[in-house]
Amino acid sequence: MLFDPIARSRIAARIAVTVLAAWMLLESWGIMPAIAQRRDGGWLAAGTALAILLSALVSSIAGFAFCAVAGSALAYLKVDPVHAVQMMVVCSIATQFYAVWTIRDSIQWRPLRPMIAAGAATIPLGVWLLLHADALLYASGLGIFLIGYGAYVAFRRHRSSSTAARGTTPRSARWVVWQADWRDCRVRS
Repeated sequence: MLFDPIARSRIAARIAVTVLAAWMLLESWGIMPAIAQRRDGGWLAAGTALAILLSALVSSIAGFAFCAVAGSALAYLKVDPVHAVQMMVVCSIATQFYAVWTIRDSIQWRPLRPMIAAGAATIPLGVWLLLHADALLYASGLGIFLIGYGAYVAFRRHRSSSTAARGTTPRSARWVVWQADWRDCRVRS
């Protein structure tokens, strides 16, 4: 039992969760006296911790949107944008690292190399924009980009999957794909 790799990984996961829970309790213990003594930032620390916790809960259920939920909550709490981004990046990296670690054996890394390289190459630009760009201009530009991208996705011409499947799949599979495309078109019109 002790030499079974699955059992060892489960034991390691339980130990890690126990250590994280103990660390969380230890750190939250410092928030309570700050609230009780009415020190500046006591309620902000509690609200920030609650916002991060609830954002992580929503993200774990939905599978995405941690930064969207946490960012809006932290903006409502008027947390410094640089500190908010730092918190969101650390928490997001932790949750995404856990997700990738659990499926690491099924990931095909070769096709991901260009995306990883592009992401790593643009980190300095993102950090520079975070530190130097006007917040209102940055938010407006991001909003315009998201509206434009959403409109592009909504109104682009959709390439039929039956033309992609032609010639590479058996005739019966092409018929199934054609039927799915026909039903899809019928529902849209």
